Amino acid sequence: FLIQTKNDENNSCGEFSSENQSNDGMVHYLLAKHQFEEAYGLINQAAGEKGKNNIISSPNTKSFVAFCQFRHILSKGGVSSEENVRAAKECLRRLASGSVTGGDSEVDSMIDAAKFMLSWPKNIVPVSRGANSIPTATIVSIQEIILALNAMSMTMKGVANALNAYNSQRLQEMKAKIDDRHTAMKGLRFLTGLDRDKISINDPYLGISSTSDLINVLVSQEAFKSVERFQKSDLGKNFAPDVYALTALNIPTNADPRAYVPWLCDIVIPSLSTGNPLLESIRIWCCKAADNFDEENIVCGLDSSIS
Repeated sequence: FLIQTKNDENNSCGEFSSENQSNDGMVHYLLAKHQFEEAYGLINQAAGEKGKNNIISSPNTKSFVAFCQFRHILSKGGVSSEENVRAAKECLRRLASGSVTGGDSEVDSMIDAAKFMLSWPKNIVPVSRGANSIPTATIVSIQEIILALNAMSMTMKGVANALNAYNSQRLQEMKAKIDDRHTAMKGLRFLTGLDRDKISINDPYLGISSTSDLINVLVSQEAFKSVERFQKSDLGKNFAPDVYALTALNIPTNADPRAYVPWLCDIVIPSLSTGNPLLESIRIWCCKAADNFDEENIVCGLDSSIS
């Protein structure tokens, strides 16, 4: 793109215009129109050409197109339909191929796709069906999120082994985040199966990006029975007691002590070794919670602070 600046105004942008000798502007136009196959074709057409001008431009790669298409597929309806599954798998195949045969920019596209999945579907922009319609969000199930995360993880695992040390490390670090969210979503599926009437799949849960996030959200929603069930499950046993102790510090100070005291006193505190600094942090939090209940107009008042 060329930057046309306004007359006599330094560092101000008037408009972006596509340079005649470059395909970059047209590729971005096609991507904005979701015409991905045409964008692939345009890049293939220009693949052997050398730059014949000195403009500053961002080169487009087929991996970048695959990332944009992958993001579009997930945004318009998840992976529930066979058509979307096939298209998403083809995007992952293209991202993998580009990362192995290309350079840093191709690996960047795969990492960007993984980053998108760390907060999907909460990062989906609601879609308007008409000029006067109310935007609606795409409904995505926990199972769809789990399947998509697993597919991304498996793809990244295969690619990382074929890259140089630098890019392999970058991909493995992102894969670890994908795997952490995958475990968290499996934990959420486990809990909703046991406690369907206690957990509603709303924005806080859909935005979970790691196991720590899951536990923190459960605590913030005062779902202490669910935290306890997760902690005792095969998934939950993989995490150190400190993880749960840290989340206990995020218990809302106005929460009913009768809901969290059994979990805190019977499970969390006994799991910490003598001298663990988190014990002092929990003691300080308890004092603040007691002070809060001692204040006027607090429900349960002194009875809660004594609890």
